[in-house]
Parts: sequence; structure tokens; C-alpha cells
Amino acid sequence: MAQKIILIFTSLMLAGVMVFEVFSRYFLGYPIWGWEELAMISAIWLYMIGAAMAAYEGAHLKTDIMSLWVKNPRKLRLVKALATLIALVMAGFMAYWSSSLLFWGLEQRQTTAVFEIPWVVAQGSLFVAGVMISIYFLRDLLRQAGDILRPGDSSSQRLE
Repeated sequence: MAQKIILIFTSLMLAGVMVFEVFSRYFLGYPIWGWEELAMISAIWLYMIGAAMAAYEGAHLKTDIMSLWVKNPRKLRLVKALATLIALVMAGFMAYWSSSLLFWGLEQRQTTAVFEIPWVVAQGSLFVAGVMISIYFLRDLLRQAGDILRPGDSSSQRLE
């Protein structure tokens, strides 16, 4: 639920900032400094939480070519679990590296040029998304492991 609220808020913020910037620049003839900062921070949060939402819903980008090669359902479930494990490891790296970036940003206390928004506001989205994506891939891996251990069960199709 919180993800949807963040996605709606950042979408509206991004759209509003862009419309206002275009209106002020082209119709009023006066560009407003710093609006790009708000648009950029909104876009980063939108993209990162959108990626987490895709992982939550199982709608992230994936290729399912293995189902053409592997005909045995149990082996196919194993291949899918391996792919999820690899995704989980990569998401774990993302969470770890983004935590380093976040802590570095807290030490440096960098801010944006115009509104002086702390950069950790944007950097935090990487960490939050990395943790959320890791949790969702772990959930998927546990479900897939359960499907593998239950012989003859076809419930593995829920996490394609």
C-alpha cells in the first residue's frame, strides 16, 4: 500500500513539476530555477519504487525461453528457482552498495544546488528499493523451493 502511495505521489509530483516548468518557460517566458531538481528526485523515487513494485507483483523483466528447452516441469521449476536466486543475489548487492552510498551521503551532507535538498533523499530510494526487491525475491525463492519440494504439485505456475 505504501508503495502505491509513493508511486502516485511521485507521478503527480513529476507531472506537475514538468507542466509547471513548461508553462512558466514557454508561456510566461520565465524559467524557474531548480524545478529540475524536484523532477529528478521524483523520477528517481518513481523508478526505484516502481522496480520494487514490479518485483512484488512478479512483473519485472524476464525471459522465459527455458520453458522451450526444458520440458520436465520439475527441472523447469529448478531453473526458475536458480534464476530467482541469481536475482536475489544481485538485489542483495544493490542493497549493500546503495547502503554504502547512503551512509557516504550522510557523511558528506551534499545538497542540490538551488533548493539545497540533501542528496540522501534521492540516494535513499536506491537503498529502500534494494531492500524491498531483495525481500520480494527471497519470498519468491522460498515459494519456489516449496513448489520444488512438493512432488506432483502444479502450483509453481503462480510465479512465472
